[in-house]
Amino acid sequence: MGVRFTSKITEDSLSYTLIVGGSPEATGAEMLATLAQSCAHVVAVDRGLDSLISAHVFCDLFCGDADSVSSFGRDQVQAALSGAESLVGEVERYDPYKDYTDLSLALRSVEGRWGSAPILCTCLSGGRTDHALAALGCVARWKAPIAWIEDAYSARLLKAGDSWALDECEGSTLRILEYQMFFTQGLASSATRVL
Repeated sequence: MGVRFTSKITEDSLSYTLIVGGSPEATGAEMLATLAQSCAHVVAVDRGLDSLISAHVFCDLFCGDADSVSSFGRDQVQAALSGAESLVGEVERYDPYKDYTDLSLALRSVEGRWGSAPILCTCLSGGRTDHALAALGCVARWKAPIAWIEDAYSARLLKAGDSWALDECEGSTLRILEYQMFFTQGLASSATRVL
């Protein structure tokens, strides 16, 4: 298990936007509440709203087609849309027959509202490898700093010129993966190397 850098997020001088995905293996409620407290905005991506509700965290923005959120979560989305009291502030509801993932549309919405703010992602990697890779592909395109925290690990997606100070990590495992994405005739290819 990797070390958790939650305290580093709260001490970080950056103002993060928390992106809570709809992973079937959600981050624990206590961790989620701690992460939300350290962020300027909280965004639920579809089923991610259920994780926020379980952690008693208000959702500034719900993004999704509501196909995987619970009936209580859908009721909260409907209440927000009608102007009634809700655990959700704003709603961007998507057509379930869309060409983009809820996460990619949510990131577009975040950029439209708050610019290319640093993002802190959670509840994106559990359960299915294909979902984790799709989530990585979406967030890797983000122009600002990217932190990713789950119950079992903490990560940063670093780009040229970025850095990550690692303090108090004795006894932790550090894995460095170099990931390059390039496009050839419209198809994405990738190369991964473990250092």
